[in-house]
Amino acid sequence: MKFEFKLPDVGEGIHEAELLSWSIKPGDRIKEGQDIAVLNTDKVTVDLPSPRSGTVVSLHGKPGDIITVSSVLLVIDVDEAQPLAPGSPLAKTPLIPVDESKLPNAARVAAGPSVRRLARQKDVNLERLVGTGPRGRILKTDVEAAAESSAVTYKAEPAPIPDRPAQTDAVTSPTRTLRQRLSGARLVSARNLHDSVQRSVTTTTTFEVTGDGLRNLIASLVPEAQARQLKLSPLHIIAKCVGAALIRHERFNATVDEESQEIVFREGVDLGIAVATPDRLLVPVVRSVEKRLLFDLVRQIDDYSERARQGQLKVAELSGGSFTLSSTGGMERVTVLSTRPIINPPQTATLWVSRIIDRPRVIDGQLSAGPMLSCSLSFDHRYVDGAEAVHFINDLGSYLEHPERALG
Repeated sequence: MKFEFKLPDVGEGIHEAELLSWSIKPGDRIKEGQDIAVLNTDKVTVDLPSPRSGTVVSLHGKPGDIITVSSVLLVIDVDEAQPLAPGSPLAKTPLIPVDESKLPNAARVAAGPSVRRLARQKDVNLERLVGTGPRGRILKTDVEAAAESSAVTYKAEPAPIPDRPAQTDAVTSPTRTLRQRLSGARLVSARNLHDSVQRSVTTTTTFEVTGDGLRNLIASLVPEAQARQLKLSPLHIIAKCVGAALIRHERFNATVDEESQEIVFREGVDLGIAVATPDRLLVPVVRSVEKRLLFDLVRQIDDYSERARQGQLKVAELSGGSFTLSSTGGMERVTVLSTRPIINPPQTATLWVSRIIDRPRVIDGQLSAGPMLSCSLSFDHRYVDGAEAVHFINDLGSYLEHPERALG
């Protein structure tokens, strides 16, 4: 049985990829999950696994070709006994970032397929060009500048070090400046945030809750967490509280279909956890938070956070969230009382939380100092009313002040 393997839609705005190399040839026997090619997208270079076991009939494309989503990559004569399950062939075998040391020099150049295509059109040698993007990634603007000007910065051997530094006039020398173009991953993030602000009618409500319950619960669970070699933090328990509240308020646990102007309700809570990385803010998604046991959730969040900082997250782990939670607690050296978190499209809402810190407060008419947590909720007023937001905040506040209820 002949099977046409088409480049799947891997999400995150990726519509095409450059074929860097094949690992197979017609007539080869291959197994499901075996690496068959190396592709370069505008975001990452990846190994492409085979979706089926069988014999390679034909390859469609040569190194350097730009392959669009849904285009046939190869044809496989699959084993007759092998069921052809519906859905994306990458569902069981996700794309993995490739070890670029095994690529030829031309393929190691950090540039997306659209940039490479532009370079070929304008006869620009990417191997000699110095990129201005993150980690030296070459951008379209670099190629355009190289094509339009002879004064292009190319890679070269370092200049010899002079015997002594040149003398400068400290009084009359102009102040040095450094320009950095918005590019790469940060440019993608900027466009998404700008799109969110332009499309949604964002309203932000800031509120605070007492932190005694969170502190006490963490203190009681620390011994068990240490026995499991885990470090428990307020964010882990807050995530469980958010999940418990979201499952009761469907308009906050939803996404927006901009084309049809419809709100899409979710059955489970797929919670995005914002993680700060050197290049941008990444939001890995933890699935079914409302069903996860606490220490399983701790392990998952910590794994995602570490791999996000190392640039090792898969595309599928960064998509499909129904709500986003962010926290500056671990970074704060001053107390941040409120902010205006930007909604992560196509979601309807997002929540920011501060660190827990002792502040003056009045409880039962008595002034004292005690742990307090500040929160800011942003929501899309097109789909969520103010009254609904108050009900959600009341419910969430109850869970945050009595977090043991969210663990049941």
